[in-house]
Amino acid sequence: MLKQSEGKYVVKCFEDFITEESKHIIVMEYCPLDLFSFLDYGIGKKITLEETRHIWWQIATGIKHLHDLGIIHRDVKPENILISSNGDCKLADFGFARELYNDKLLETVFGTVAYNAPEKLYGLSNYDYKVDTWSMGMTFANLYADDDIIKSTNSKEAIKVLERIFGKSKVRQAIDPNLPCSETTANLKVFKKIPRVARALVLELLECNRIKRLSAEQCLSHKFFSGQRNPPIRHIKKILELKEKSNQ
Repeated sequence: MLKQSEGKYVVKCFEDFITEESKHIIVMEYCPLDLFSFLDYGIGKKITLEETRHIWWQIATGIKHLHDLGIIHRDVKPENILISSNGDCKLADFGFARELYNDKLLETVFGTVAYNAPEKLYGLSNYDYKVDTWSMGMTFANLYADDDIIKSTNSKEAIKVLERIFGKSKVRQAIDPNLPCSETTANLKVFKKIPRVARALVLELLECNRIKRLSAEQCLSHKFFSGQRNPPIRHIKKILELKEKSNQ
């Protein structure tokens, strides 16, 4: 699947083979960082809005590319977003990825709880490609948060966190989009550090009602990306130096 999904913002697979010991070896392009490490070194928290827009646009483009091929990643998170030495962000780790045939909904639940869409947290099997755009929204919400918004690895606890943010009736729309919703606004305190121009996009991605949730294509058409440029990520070299020192 990785080979067939090749694109500029998807990590490139050069070769894969099975050894005599029955080990599956995958040879991929080298990327020295992932987004998690980028943030973990502390410098990622200081990136500019333009740099955030640059990273976000690349990830959304990579997700759209996969969706255009009928592939759902199902585990979009900082650890699975690699960064090349020239600052290109690339989706990686397709262990949970699956193909979506004729828009048929998937029937198995995988992924990382903290980044799973609410329909997956509820254990529903009838979900589609928009689980990836939720995960992208949570990735960027966490980029500005003091701590991960959802820290639990338990789905029920994660649902409770979402209920405190969006309200019970809103979150339950993940089960049935036609259920009535009494909540009209989210608890914006959670998102207060996100610049206003980016906050609107985060909230449209973190939409519990998947019918209303943005697709990757709609995300790229959002006004947040108006006049999108591709500035280099200023901190890449400094973080690589810190990483190299920590490994010595």
